[in-house]
Amino acid sequence: MDLRKTPELRVDYLHIKKYSPQLAYALIAEPDRTKNSIVNAFRRFIPTDSYLHGIEITVNCLNFPVFERKEMLLEFLVSNPPVVAFKLHDNVDTPVCTTEGSNILQGYIDYVVTRHKSGLTWAGNFQASDMVVLRVNGSYEYHILKEPSPGLNHDAMSQDFKRLAGILLQQYTLTTSTNQNDPPFFTNLCKSLRNNPSDVPANTQSMDKFTMFICKHMAFLSSMSRSNLIFNLMRVYKALSLSDRVTFASCVDGFVHRCILFVLLYHECKSHRK
Repeated sequence: MDLRKTPELRVDYLHIKKYSPQLAYALIAEPDRTKNSIVNAFRRFIPTDSYLHGIEITVNCLNFPVFERKEMLLEFLVSNPPVVAFKLHDNVDTPVCTTEGSNILQGYIDYVVTRHKSGLTWAGNFQASDMVVLRVNGSYEYHILKEPSPGLNHDAMSQDFKRLAGILLQQYTLTTSTNQNDPPFFTNLCKSLRNNPSDVPANTQSMDKFTMFICKHMAFLSSMSRSNLIFNLMRVYKALSLSDRVTFASCVDGFVHRCILFVLLYHECKSHRK
């Protein structure tokens, strides 16, 4: 704090965003009101006989972003469809996740995971009306306005992910000419969100593995990125010994392993036809 002339209280927006996304959102949405609240909170730590009680204190927010607009989640999805129909060569409509759709789902999962890592949870008690999309510094941010509380455990964590899946994943279902109405890998992602491992968050190693799995899920990759990943994994798999393949299968997700085996079988069938 600079005590020359009018005292200035300096706060770093990036620091606030890291530890309290709700306060960061409030700074963007209502900067004057929130800055006054910060000053009032600061005054509580000033000795009663200090001259600072009787003078104005200004707030200088460092790294403050350029706020462009705010939309409620469901309003945003109306103008930014999360999934579209892609017509294949056989004239069959296939649901494909748009860039916005992938970013929204991944953004909210990251948001919830970050709160969980701090030991905070909603215990599934939030609604679609609590979820907003902000346009800040030319990119989108995803927030849940309701404040989470301490007390994270397996049940509370499971309820959060089930609630998130219940709100978001229904927005990714598309009526097409076939029975497959979800984008690739979304069925697996939905199952993972609704069925958390029994030893999370108590087991730190399992927690890290699970959160990395859902934050970097195959559903978020583009079709080309998924194809390249599976092809490269297939090349590694083919070079392994039988015992190493068993170890490989235990390390990667079972669904990815089945994809690799399917690709291998497909190429083997093609070679036999020749």
